[in-house]
Amino acid sequence: MDVLKNKNFLSLFWGRLITNAGDSIYYITTTWLAATITDDPFYVGVTSAVILIPKTLQFLWGPLVDRWNIKPVLIFTQLIQAALILLIPILYYMQLLTIFNLLPIVFVAAIVAELGYPVQLKALPIILPKNQLIKGNSLLAMANQSADIVLNALAGILLAILGVATLYLVDSVIFTLAALTFSLIKLKKTSSATIKVEKFSLRNYRLEMKMGLKIVFTSMIWIFLIANTISNFCLGIMYAILPIYANSLGGEEKYGFILTAISVGTVLGALISTKLNKVPIGLFIASSFILAFILWGIAPYMNFYVFLLLFTLSWIPVGAANIIIGSIMQSVIPLSIIGRTNTVIASFCAIAMPLGSLAGGLLVRYHDSRLILSLSAIGYLAVGLTWLLNKKLRNLPNSEIIRFTDFNIPRELIDVDTMEKETRNHTNVFGGRE
Repeated sequence: MDVLKNKNFLSLFWGRLITNAGDSIYYITTTWLAATITDDPFYVGVTSAVILIPKTLQFLWGPLVDRWNIKPVLIFTQLIQAALILLIPILYYMQLLTIFNLLPIVFVAAIVAELGYPVQLKALPIILPKNQLIKGNSLLAMANQSADIVLNALAGILLAILGVATLYLVDSVIFTLAALTFSLIKLKKTSSATIKVEKFSLRNYRLEMKMGLKIVFTSMIWIFLIANTISNFCLGIMYAILPIYANSLGGEEKYGFILTAISVGTVLGALISTKLNKVPIGLFIASSFILAFILWGIAPYMNFYVFLLLFTLSWIPVGAANIIIGSIMQSVIPLSIIGRTNTVIASFCAIAMPLGSLAGGLLVRYHDSRLILSLSAIGYLAVGLTWLLNKKLRNLPNSEIIRFTDFNIPRELIDVDTMEKETRNHTNVFGGRE
């Protein structure tokens, strides 16, 4: 049966597309609103940080997601977001909206959103048979990026036409529509129990977290994790100052176009990653990120259309690296513990982004936004130099032959026999079999 003929998958796909559209509108509208009601770059940075902080908490609720019933969580996360977002235009029309009552609403909405996404991923292996999971994941990723590309461009234009309060009302309706779409998913009563997990206890919880931490910090993973953390700090600076930079160029439309450039570059990188399965990973990441650093660094000093081109190109390595590193993690870490390991990696990387947003808000108070935007490219340089100067990272082979031993993951932390079996049967994201 084709994936697109599966009614449950279609409901999940369209629900994911709709909710991601709502998230795109929400992020752009909220950061722009913070700039408007405060006229202070620092509070734009604080708002961006508050939106990003829940991403750092992923490792805390990773073990909990496996214990939740899927359909109710899918529906209620969307309805709660719709209700929270509706509070903002109500306060706005009552002339009671300030940055101090906006921030708590933003924080709670961000937490609810972060709870919803892993549950959507959990639903996939229940809805689809194993041989359709890769295609299903690919389509869901496409839904994310497609919504980002279209809505990042349109949100700025819609802000100019409709105004901030009306756009929040529209966004609330979008999340309600997502909830209705998810409600169409029909799961058998036994489906939610398909994934077996041990009964929750603090002891099991601590042990699951400890395993993920050990794999990350007793292998080579921690080396590029540090570089990624520095890069994410700089990205946090960038996201905080973009509304200020865009406003200096002309307004909401420019902000939407800049965010669209990020999405387009990321998608292009994801597309070319499928052609890189025979390219040595270490040298590709080192060289591409150093080149991207140069392109990003000079982009703010060009005219707007050249800036968009260079900025788009600078995001291609990120899109490619996300797919490549994700494939590596699937190859070198046993499937039985990959979830908790990836949440540790994601959380440590994400911690730096809200800190960067706060720093960006402060820096742009005293320095030109163009200069700060240019300097935030240093994060890419940190990644490139880390992979270039570390011999083991630089010499990593291509994705077709890489093994867990290349990352110095201690054998005692994994079931080697299971790892070998998974490696032989694993179909990677580049196509073909390993």
